[in-house]
Amino acid sequence: MTRTLLPLTMLLGGCLATKSTVYMVKAEQALATANQVEAQKWAPYQWEQAQAFMVKAREEWGTSDYGAAEELALRVESVSAQAAEVARQNQAKGVVPGTVLPERAKKLLTPPPGYRDGESAPAQPAPAPSGAWSGQ
Repeated sequence: MTRTLLPLTMLLGGCLATKSTVYMVKAEQALATANQVEAQKWAPYQWEQAQAFMVKAREEWGTSDYGAAEELALRVESVSAQAAEVARQNQAKGVVPGTVLPERAKKLLTPPPGYRDGESAPAQPAPAPSGAWSGQ
């Protein structure tokens, strides 16, 4: 019986390693696709997440924890696809994440009504309306 179990165990162990290797290759391909569309620039959050999952997947695969490596490789594949899609969308819009949009920046930098360009806020508070308590 021992002679039968040993080859069976070795065969199954080899299948698990092969299966997780296939998933690791697919994850690497998904990362390469995301890299081709410059996901590190256009979708940095998703890119960094995919990279972190890949590092962990390699670590698990290297320690022969093939089940964990397979799960992580699937996550890498999913997040890399998401990174590529977000990168394409941001490229189409011309939006680099982490930068202020020009029209939004203009609104933020526009001084409030009553101020002229280059003028700072008044040094003295505005006079109280007549009949109001002045606090003195």
